[in-house]
Amino acid sequence: MAVSQQTFARTPVAETLVHCDLNDIRSVGLSVARVEEEGPTAVMAMLKESGVSVSSLNWIAGFTGYSGYRLKDTMSEAAATIRLAAALDARCVTVITGPQDGHILGHIRNTFVESMRELAEYASFWGVDLAVMPMTPRHAAKWTFLTSLRKGIDAVREIDSPAVGLTINTRLVGETDDVPGLRRELQEAAPLTKLVRLPAAAFDERRDAAERPAVSNVAVAAELDAAGYRGYYEMSAWSGHASRTDAYRRTLRAFSGLSLDARPDLSSPATTA
Repeated sequence: MAVSQQTFARTPVAETLVHCDLNDIRSVGLSVARVEEEGPTAVMAMLKESGVSVSSLNWIAGFTGYSGYRLKDTMSEAAATIRLAAALDARCVTVITGPQDGHILGHIRNTFVESMRELAEYASFWGVDLAVMPMTPRHAAKWTFLTSLRKGIDAVREIDSPAVGLTINTRLVGETDDVPGLRRELQEAAPLTKLVRLPAAAFDERRDAAERPAVSNVAVAAELDAAGYRGYYEMSAWSGHASRTDAYRRTLRAFSGLSLDARPDLSSPATTA
């Protein structure tokens, strides 16, 4: 179990680590921007003193030239992020492709696959995994052309490296009424998955019910566990309010001591978790 620093975007690393300690969370997903702002050496010292490990580093992005960003610059920054992840002893780095943005889909997909194969060799050398995160069309506009879990699975298989897998955002894959199809895809995705993210909407009780996933976060996570996933589950509330809600705290505690003998089913009605 880990908590994402995105939950505390404006909070210094030291305070985030105190939150981890208070909630008995022993791992944290760190932001590249925050680590660079406070200094990698200082952050490493704080991690060592706290005993908190790093579940992931967020993120490598920009493979499609969005906003005029050059692929050469993306690859250079990606290499630097991989080295930083290794220095922090982070398990993986989340990868976001960049949007289609008017490009021919086949071309940018091939560019991404070839770029990831190159980065996979570099990441393997440093002992770091890369975890590609697909999204839904509703969320992907400025982020990625991998607009479904199926597209993410297919891209990772084409890259074909043990250092490259998936980040599964439980809210995004849970936005479906096709429960049998989701179950099949999660079972297929589990061996490829490097990180599972448990995001905000399910824990922010002020949000309209329509914004919450159709399938609960807990049910998606339990399905992945049943299919063999044994990596980190990383909580990210994305807002200071959500991180202070009772629903967030309940789910944080529930996951910290989750009994997998009583897994909720994907077809069960979603609640705030």
